[in-house]
Amino acid sequence: MCQLNSYFMQKIVFIMLLLISVISLAEETSVLDKISVVGNKHDDTNLKPEDSSTSTLDTSISEIELNIEELKGVAGTQGDPLGAVKLLPGIVSATSSSSGSSAGFYVRGSNTNENIFWVDGLPIGYIYHLGGRFSVLNPDTISSFKTYLGGFGVGYGDRLGGVVSVNTRKPLRDKLQQSYQLGFYDASFKIEGPVSENSAGYFTFRKSYFDLLLPSVGNIPDSENTYTQFPQFWDLQAKYHYELQKGQLYFAIFAADDRLKVHIKDEKDVVPDPELAGDLGGSSDFQTYGIKWQQSLNTQLEQTIRVGLLSQESVFSFGTQLGANDPNRGDSFGVKSLSDSYFILPFWQLGSENSQWKVGIDFYAFNFDVSGYISQPCREGQANCTLTTQPKFTLDQEQTGQSIAQYIQLTQEITPKFFATLGLRNSNARFGNFNVAQVSPRLNLEYDLAEKAILTASWGKFVQLPQGHEIIDDIGNSTLVMTQAEHRIVGIKFELSNLWSTQVEAFQKPMTKLVVSRDMPENYANEGKGLAEGFDVLLKRKWHDRSFGWISYSYLKTSREDKGQNTTRLFSGDQPHTLKIVYNQPFTGSWQNWVWGTNLRLNSGLPYTEVTGRESKPVPGSSVSQASCQANPGQNGCYWSAVYGGVNKKRLPLYASLDLSMERKWHYTNADITARFELLNVTGLFRPNVVGYQYEQDYADYKNPKKTTDFPFFPSFSIRANF
Repeated sequence: MCQLNSYFMQKIVFIMLLLISVISLAEETSVLDKISVVGNKHDDTNLKPEDSSTSTLDTSISEIELNIEELKGVAGTQGDPLGAVKLLPGIVSATSSSSGSSAGFYVRGSNTNENIFWVDGLPIGYIYHLGGRFSVLNPDTISSFKTYLGGFGVGYGDRLGGVVSVNTRKPLRDKLQQSYQLGFYDASFKIEGPVSENSAGYFTFRKSYFDLLLPSVGNIPDSENTYTQFPQFWDLQAKYHYELQKGQLYFAIFAADDRLKVHIKDEKDVVPDPELAGDLGGSSDFQTYGIKWQQSLNTQLEQTIRVGLLSQESVFSFGTQLGANDPNRGDSFGVKSLSDSYFILPFWQLGSENSQWKVGIDFYAFNFDVSGYISQPCREGQANCTLTTQPKFTLDQEQTGQSIAQYIQLTQEITPKFFATLGLRNSNARFGNFNVAQVSPRLNLEYDLAEKAILTASWGKFVQLPQGHEIIDDIGNSTLVMTQAEHRIVGIKFELSNLWSTQVEAFQKPMTKLVVSRDMPENYANEGKGLAEGFDVLLKRKWHDRSFGWISYSYLKTSREDKGQNTTRLFSGDQPHTLKIVYNQPFTGSWQNWVWGTNLRLNSGLPYTEVTGRESKPVPGSSVSQASCQANPGQNGCYWSAVYGGVNKKRLPLYASLDLSMERKWHYTNADITARFELLNVTGLFRPNVVGYQYEQDYADYKNPKKTTDFPFFPSFSIRANF
């Protein structure tokens, strides 16, 4: 208990010192002249939706920007703004073969862990709760978000995939307000208002409540497995904004918590993977405490300083230790990790009539504590990955490290029609025995072909640190280096009218030094290569009179290669054809106060690895040999394991999904009320989508597996009241 109190006291002292020092600095420079800041147009809480809705001509290369009305209105998202991310071109949902849902997504052929998320320029632990159907942010606080499919600037960090940058709005200062929301699965409240003449703030809290309506232990449909902790989550946000004479100061808190536990006992699961039997689940949470200070230093120079702490904790247990070498036979496998990342992220912008410089530093100091007994995590494309067959490791480590990156970027008008942005990022990281450095140059070009047409081109080098478990002692390999990718993009953007615009981009993304699995003691090596190429077409209608929408088509071709094993295969996110249609429109006549929405998605099925046979293996800890199991497969101490064909050689059927929504807003004397009704996955009523296959426990009839289908059709509702 004393250690726990000391741990939290360190956090509180750190945050208080940051707050005091930044406020002191801000007050000293508040008399300086102010300049306009590129990218801050959504800070105005009184901006009309028509003014904040953008055409494709208003965005950068491979950037898609949506305002809050567009985000909250998309059918199928249950009013959660960040649900719209997966409906953009170039993005493929990483659907789970067991549940039909996932929090992750692939961006132009990159893996799910190769994207980066920012909220108000601050790092957060994760953006979606379990299952990916709810984000960790309250919809009432979001003003807009930008998604970069590639070619993003050097200030966004080191990732091979894409960027999601969310902007939350300023707290309202006119009066004290309250907001309450009741949805199909969750409920939330928000309080907001002025704190002083120059400051305001808000606090929001949301919690799932569906678990409170169900028994504490229950059966999972179509399975003998049971849940002992139905999925539940909560999240909170707090934001304090102080208006300086020539700048502004924010203090923000973002936090979330997720919990789930099931008991695995179904023979279809435990017979082919004996060590999987037992509890599976745990908890995961994060807290971001951040301060952001923006200040104009003179008519051309502005600085932005972000400082804070990202704290994360996860506790997971799974399966049962059966092996003769397992340290606690009969107990669960499990891991507990606790990490703190302190960050200082300053940058400065210097603008003139024809150019703009941006210079910044990203500094992180982190420490983590991880302990447990676990198996080596499964990798993308690894079909024959079971708990029983994976290598096992004991972890008990406390590590510290730091990373620092310096970057500089120049946007220059070459001619009145030709613009160039040149950036350079130098990234360094040290973590125990792991020490790497990499330079990343990037170049974006824009040419005004006509008054309402722009040609674009982009080339850049992008790098990413290996994941934590890949570089720590015992389970990883500290000699790994950063993974690398090139983004090559050409495109054209047209504005067809005041409301309609389009964007067409072709891309190629070669990837090198990808991390692949190896036998112990090497564990991992930088011997993977990849290639993603294709094009995205976007036709977008700006928000006007409650109508908006977009149509997109994407073509994607991907591959992965392991140089050490001389194998080439499809990437698990290979989805050649994707069509997405999103549209909202108010009814006419007596129903004119209602807005209907539709969201249609058609795409090729994802690749999968086919089971082509079966073999008998000894159960870990048994006295039976491999030869004995092959000679007498049905004896005690043996189990049936799948034999797989070529990795990702087969493809799931066409995926088709249709969501419908209706929404109406009422205004009373002291309240604004919004009611929303949705029909999710209407196509599931007559054509369930196949997201995987399930086999009998002994794989006897492996040629005729049972289809695993997507999340079923269900209606949803929510009602929100603002006072």
